[in-house]
Amino acid sequence: MKYVFYSVTVIAAVILFTVHMIADRDSLYFKIWWLDILMHLWGGVCVALTALVAYQVYPRTVDQISLWIGVVLVVLVVGSFWELYEVALNNLYNIDRFDLVDMISDLINDTLGALAALFISKKLYWYAK
Repeated sequence: MKYVFYSVTVIAAVILFTVHMIADRDSLYFKIWWLDILMHLWGGVCVALTALVAYQVYPRTVDQISLWIGVVLVVLVVGSFWELYEVALNNLYNIDRFDLVDMISDLINDTLGALAALFISKKLYWYAK
């Protein structure tokens, strides 16, 4: 079962990367207003799954609440770095001004994606307690 979990994680990351490259190339983030929301949700799923894979590869004895808090914190750290990257690109290319509401909503969407991944992976027994 763990190889199915690893495969799903890799496939999810490849889909995320592919859609992002196409959306960035064709400026779809400006044409489809909800695509940024969907990508942040999916990014949260991918980072959470990757954190759970890391937990399986390097297991520690932790309770489920601590594991979930750790995964959500990892997603928030990665999401924060992504937001800094977006701000740097926006400043570099003078695309858009800094928007705190957008940044907070993106981090909320990252967290919601992480929680969805945690609930789904728990239901499918993809990680051992």
